Amino acid sequence: MTKDEAREYIVVVNGGSGVLVQTKDVDSTYIFTAKHVIVDESPSVNIKRFQKKHDDWEEILIDLDNFNEGENYFLHPNKDIGIIKVPKIVGF
Repeated sequence: MTKDEAREYIVVVNGGSGVLVQTKDVDSTYIFTAKHVIVDESPSVNIKRFQKKHDDWEEILIDLDNFNEGENYFLHPNKDIGIIKVPKIVGF
């Protein structure tokens, strides 16, 4: 995998980093990130992903109507790990 191929899996979460993960869930895509990036900005979140369009990278905002712990984000009780659940990214 090249750096450009990997970039489509990377997201920016509230200025921090995260990675997109597609499971067998047909309705959702997941973002693995650090818990502090979520907690420090809660109750809102700003998520950007990137998609190559021709020779340029397009920035795409991932919009969540609400941001509720236990519903669309999950925090590890002891470690700096968080998971955000977003609507499935088609073609990812």
